[in-house]
Amino acid sequence: MAEVIGIVASAAALIQLVCYGKKSARALYQFSHRAGISKPDVERCANHLRTFSLAVSLAVETLDEYGANTSTSSVFDFIASKQVLRAISIDSDSLVMRLTSVLKRFRGLAKSSRTPVAFVKWWLHKDDVITLFPEMEMIKTNLTLIIATIQLRLVYKKIETESSDSLAVKKLEKKK
Repeated sequence: MAEVIGIVASAAALIQLVCYGKKSARALYQFSHRAGISKPDVERCANHLRTFSLAVSLAVETLDEYGANTSTSSVFDFIASKQVLRAISIDSDSLVMRLTSVLKRFRGLAKSSRTPVAFVKWWLHKDDVITLFPEMEMIKTNLTLIIATIQLRLVYKKIETESSDSLAVKKLEKKK
């Protein structure tokens, strides 16, 4: 039960990360439409933020669904004992703070109507967005590994159950 509470708390941090990722992507899209110059570059960064948010959201939903359908899980026990989701949550909190900064900056830039000024500001501040990408990939990779491990464990349990069922059937057939 304690591992489920820890997972719920970590999921809350990840949900906050998803929200800020979406908001930051939206701010970049708005900036891109107003700036006009280097639009593909800005939109590529916005797309990266958007897909990151969608991927993390899907991972959180998957973990929630698995947790709701499973009363005991060796995977959740391991994750809880090693504080894996807590570490991901700490990384998420750090990323949320930086995304908040990016969000504020680009919302302000989106209000600038002069294209040359917006172009210069983009080149000055684009590293603030780009430097987030490795951290975002690390969080996605960690969540992907957790979900892949859960899936592997579920397949292994199914194979175990099916093989024990087939052994029981064979024993019954031999007795006849």
